[in-house]
Amino acid sequence: MKRLVSFLHCFAIFQMTMAASPLVQDKEGILALKVESADSPITSPNSRSILGFGLMILCGVNRNPLDYNGYGCYCGLGGEGTPVDDVDGCCQIHDACYNAVQDSGSCPFDVAIYVMPYSRRGCLGCEPASYYWFYGKCRNALCECDSEAVQCFKSATFNDAYKDHPQEKC
Repeated sequence: MKRLVSFLHCFAIFQMTMAASPLVQDKEGILALKVESADSPITSPNSRSILGFGLMILCGVNRNPLDYNGYGCYCGLGGEGTPVDDVDGCCQIHDACYNAVQDSGSCPFDVAIYVMPYSRRGCLGCEPASYYWFYGKCRNALCECDSEAVQCFKSATFNDAYKDHPQEKC
């Protein structure tokens, strides 16, 4: 199971780096996040949950989402020990949120928390569960977890010293 999750995480990051810019500019020059339909096929890499989180980070914090992968003790896959700072604490809370969604039984299978597509309103808004025609509670909950984490990132100070933090120090 952990290998499958690691594969999905790496695949989503690869897709995110290969994708066209997720930002579009309207006629007034305002940048907005290009949103895929939440009901598009799950095979669309632009709608996957991990990728959605990355796009939300890019839009909400204006930072490369890959900067958070391997940050501190909790950002990226897994997590243990004491968070090294507030950013890492945001990731710990995000992990707990995803675990709560998984434990709730609202998602169809365990790995769904990493691949279930959801739809956003702007950078950080989430469509309500009633918006979706299937697994609405799951999709909305995942979006809310991601949105709360990005809002937390916005209020925390990113410290480059904690990028690629050795897990044995956690």
